[in-house]
Amino acid sequence: YATSFCATLFFFSFIFPVSQMIYWTFKFPKYLQDLNFLSIGLNTLLLVFLSCLLMIFFAFVANYGNRVTKSKFLGILTIFSVSGYAIPGVILAVAFITLVSYLDDFLFFNFKSMFIGSVFGLVIVYFVRFFALSSNGIKSGYLKINQSMDESSYLLGYSKFKTFTKVHIPYLKNSILLISMLIAIEIIKELPITLILRPFNFETFATTAYIFASQDLLEAAAAPSLFLISTASVFILFISKYILSDS
Repeated sequence: YATSFCATLFFFSFIFPVSQMIYWTFKFPKYLQDLNFLSIGLNTLLLVFLSCLLMIFFAFVANYGNRVTKSKFLGILTIFSVSGYAIPGVILAVAFITLVSYLDDFLFFNFKSMFIGSVFGLVIVYFVRFFALSSNGIKSGYLKINQSMDESSYLLGYSKFKTFTKVHIPYLKNSILLISMLIAIEIIKELPITLILRPFNFETFATTAYIFASQDLLEAAAAPSLFLISTASVFILFISKYILSDS
C-alpha cells in the first residue's frame, strides 16, 4: 500500500504536471518561438557562475582560515554568516534595498544604482541567502582531511599557500563540484530575490515563468517551467550519483 501511495503521489505531483506542460508547449508553439532562450539562458548562467565563484571563494577563505588560525572569532563569524539560509528571500531583498537606500543618503555619489537593479546586487543577496551551502560543503570536505596531511606537507617544504593549492584543492574537487550544483539549483529556481533586484529587462527562466503565470498565460509559462524542471533534474541526478558513489 505504501508503494502504491508513493507511486500515485509521484504521478499526480510530477508526471502529470510535466506531461501537461509538454502538451501545452507543443500545442502552442508560438509562445515557444517568442521565448528568447539564448538571452534568458545566458542571464541565468551568468548569475550561477558569479554566485558560485563568490561563494566557493569565501567558503575556502573562512574554512581554511579556521583550520590554520583556530580563531574563535572567525568561527563565530562563520556560523553567523550561514544564518541567511533561514531567512526568506523576499525579506532579504527588501532588507537589502532598505540598507542600501539608507547608506545612499550619507554618500555623495550614486551608491544605490550600483546595488539595486544590478547583477552585482543580485549576487550579493544570493551570497547572503545561499552561503551556508558552500560553507558547510567545504567544511564537511575539510573534516575528511586529517591535520597530519598538512603537517606532512609543511615538513616537505610546502608553504601554507602551496599546501592549499596542491593538497586541499585536489582533495576537495568533488566537494566543489557538488556545491556548485547545489548552488546552481537554488539560483536557477530562486524567484523573489531575482524578481525584486534584477536589472531592467533582465529575465531568468524563473521570472519569465512567473510573469506569464501571473497574467494567466499558463500555456506560455509551460516552456520556461520545463526548462527549470529539466535543468534541476539533471543536477539532482548528478548529486544523487555522487552521494551513492561516495557512500
